[in-house]
Amino acid sequence: MGARLQGGNQEKRKLDSYPVEEHKEKEEIDGKKQSKERENTGMEAIGKTRSRCTTRRKRFKYRGEG
Repeated sequence: MGARLQGGNQEKRKLDSYPVEEHKEKEEIDGKKQSKERENTGMEAIGKTRSRCTTRRKRFKYRGEG
């Protein structure tokens, strides 16, 4: 259990530090915002994984599994 949790934390930290540069780029280039977002599905993927992780954790927490 501990190892799995640690792995999740590591992943989260990596994802947290990842999209900061993308945000800055989007602010700088306002005209290309839409095309940039379409090109870069990284943010979308991160959002999906993040929400899924939290929901999974909550489910296990309330069920008492894991």
